[in-house]
Amino acid sequence: MPLTLKELTRWLGLTAFEIFLNIIAILSFTVLLCLKLERFIEWNWWQVFIPLYVCNGLNAYFCSIVFIRLTCDHNLRKAVTRSLRSVFILMLIFLFQFFLCLKLNGQSTVSYSLISCTIFLISLLLIVNSCQLG
Repeated sequence: MPLTLKELTRWLGLTAFEIFLNIIAILSFTVLLCLKLERFIEWNWWQVFIPLYVCNGLNAYFCSIVFIRLTCDHNLRKAVTRSLRSVFILMLIFLFQFFLCLKLNGQSTVSYSLISCTIFLISLLLIVNSCQLG
């Protein structure tokens, strides 16, 4: 049974707009990835990852707007916890993308297992968040 939008927003801690941004970014990244792997474009990996970087920037901007609105509504505790959680997740996603681009371009000798540790931390944070909802 598919998850509803209400369940997704509650479990992921994202708004519907942020989920929409991520879907568009992943879709465009997938198209660019297929074009790169099939050698239709001769871009480096930094250029292929541009939709994901733009999505991270827009998510950070949106999170700052939500923080400002929550503080204006005198809901400081919720504003701080949501912004810290969002900034931490966005930082981990950015680090994963950054180190993956370095590795794919041959500019780093870091192993893929070390690069994917950030994804493990994000999933661990989402698990803890979903356990606190119940």
